[in-house]
Amino acid sequence: MNARPHPIDRWIAAVCARPWISLTACVAIALAAGVGMSRLRIVTDGRILQPASSAFVQNEREHEARFGASNDLLLLVDRPDPGAPRVDDAEGFARLAMLHDRVAAVPGVISHRVLDASALPVLLETAATIRVVTYRDQDPALDAATLRERLRDHALGRGLLLDPSGQRATMLIPIDPDGDRTRIVGDIQRTVAAMPDDGWRRRLLGQDLSEIVLAERVQRDLLALIPLVIAIMALILAIALRCVAGVVAPLLNAGLCIVATVGALGLIGMPITILTSMVPVLLTTFAVTDDVYLIGRLRRHLGDLATVAALQRTYRELLPSIVATHLTTAVGFLTFLFATQGPIADFGLALSIGMCFGFVFSAVFLPAILVVMPRRWLGDADAGVARIAIPSGPLPCAAAIVVAAILIAGIGRLRIHDAWTENFAASEPMVEAERDFNRSFWGASATRLLVDGGRDGRFHADEGLALLARLAADPALARLSAHPVSLLDLVAAPPRDSALSVGERLLLAESYDPGLLRRAVTADGRFASVVLWRGDNDYAANTRFLADADVAARDFARDADVAVRICGAVPVGHDVVAAAVSGQAASLATAWGGVCLLTWAILRSLPQAIGVASCAGISAAATYGFMGWVGMPLGVATSMFGAQLIGVGVDFAIHVAAELGAPPRPADQAGLRRALDRVAPAVLANAAILGLGFSVLMASSLLPNARLGLLMLVGCSINAALAVLVLPTLSSAAIRKAQPCIVPAAA
Repeated sequence: MNARPHPIDRWIAAVCARPWISLTACVAIALAAGVGMSRLRIVTDGRILQPASSAFVQNEREHEARFGASNDLLLLVDRPDPGAPRVDDAEGFARLAMLHDRVAAVPGVISHRVLDASALPVLLETAATIRVVTYRDQDPALDAATLRERLRDHALGRGLLLDPSGQRATMLIPIDPDGDRTRIVGDIQRTVAAMPDDGWRRRLLGQDLSEIVLAERVQRDLLALIPLVIAIMALILAIALRCVAGVVAPLLNAGLCIVATVGALGLIGMPITILTSMVPVLLTTFAVTDDVYLIGRLRRHLGDLATVAALQRTYRELLPSIVATHLTTAVGFLTFLFATQGPIADFGLALSIGMCFGFVFSAVFLPAILVVMPRRWLGDADAGVARIAIPSGPLPCAAAIVVAAILIAGIGRLRIHDAWTENFAASEPMVEAERDFNRSFWGASATRLLVDGGRDGRFHADEGLALLARLAADPALARLSAHPVSLLDLVAAPPRDSALSVGERLLLAESYDPGLLRRAVTADGRFASVVLWRGDNDYAANTRFLADADVAARDFARDADVAVRICGAVPVGHDVVAAAVSGQAASLATAWGGVCLLTWAILRSLPQAIGVASCAGISAAATYGFMGWVGMPLGVATSMFGAQLIGVGVDFAIHVAAELGAPPRPADQAGLRRALDRVAPAVLANAAILGLGFSVLMASSLLPNARLGLLMLVGCSINAALAVLVLPTLSSAAIRKAQPCIVPAAA
């Protein structure tokens, strides 16, 4: 009685019996899902990364409800040419006024709130009159010398609008939060660029600008990086497999996987963010790795078997390992679903969907396409993957462990950074503008204090105004290197000997610009907003600053009988990075634990499972250490590679361990060497595919993506080295221990 065929043999026989039906079904699935590509949208709004559970984020939402969204661009004006007019003389103020008028006329700019030195309300008192004017009003009583003097005495003037040297000035440009931000900023950029070439330099900066630039570069990367990674994959496949089928079949498989996955993202309404923009590049590398193992092993069996029989034997030998590697990779990505930030969870879900499509196409499309291809496209029988000399023994194993240990020591040098400038190269114009602004002024980073007076009208009365004056002059805040700007700093700059009270100045300012005071106090007079300007974006420094600011705010609130809540770009940005880093630490632990359990269940050997999981854990730790040694900061994107590396890189160790433990197990060193020779070339070829595929991200115009590409290249290299150097050495030691000691018989 004939034995029942193996289920895998029956599956391959069914696929290969009607290969064109199998191919048509795979293409139909990809095209059906690919329809969703038309629904894709790019989102780079930083709000999507804000953790909803953060108290700072909740306070920011309340501040926006009270005062509206604070979408201010900064325009830095300076004179790099010493021969150009100064910013603070008559001609300079006139140029600022002209620039103000042109920018304020851009549709979508809130024109009456554009603020610069030429538009700062100034209080003029004479024996007969009291009036509020700006330099733009061209009042003869407000000449350049008088304005310069008032600016130096005014908090906003000396800290935000005009630097003491008279070389730089700033314009705050609020834009409509409900308008088309990309169009508005583009119109502002074109307006600024159209100004005459007069020796002045005009540079925009700010988080809103950075998010728009990110959206443009995400689109550019999607168009440029996918062809590049396909070209690199084709080159590596040609070198490793040395046959036409070894290049064409994996790339077709990868193409179907990308179309189906990206289309599926559109169908479920997932946006393209800076994180999910990496998915097509990553899937191109993931989709071809299984095919290298399968085609390499298939060519070994073609010498004595027909194509279908060789495919059956190949899949029977390798499919369990491929299932295991897909499961461990999925574990690494699925841990992102527990993140509190939507884009990180979306990234994990997108790659998990891609892995599912990749497995289906490798199990259906690949055998079908290999059957219909001409036999000569598979090249010479018994060729397998290109042979690579693999060093073995205690010395290479010890060298790999020492290098990993040295790298791991760099973890102590890791730092966290939470500035938007970390998304761009240091040479970018807007990053340079940010540095220049922070050197010349208070700083471009705002922390806001939302002050609840407890009753309506409190901040319209003298008592409430006195409270704001106390808060702005609080010595505890001054010690924090912060510069408070309150309602009082928006009031028209008075002469030093002015006899007017603050309340009278408020009435005058409100009569000149009815919307001016709404920036700092609500219409009912219950809530006030105080801004603390800082130029330091270091994560550790901001952690200390926010802790000290919280103590100062609590002390003030207790003494003044008010409620003070902290919000703004600095605390919100701090919590975004903190949530990402802490979430990825949890993902790292979960991924490693999941890999341990899965490999134990699949390999059915606890020592092998520990060895495999240790390779993944050591490579992740060594890569974090590499970041410390080279000074690369941890951020939202760079903190994500650990769980990815454990899920992806463990594939190498699983294939090595499965080959060394497959029956018949090597009984001596020669058998161990033969087993390693069978699997190591494919492992190293896949390490090259993954590493170089990830390295394509290094060509990205987005710095976080470029850094992630470098980290995955380093991590995959370490993981592959540990898999082919350490695991065989441990197996060799186990063989020697198991062999009986033969003692020569006595003569």
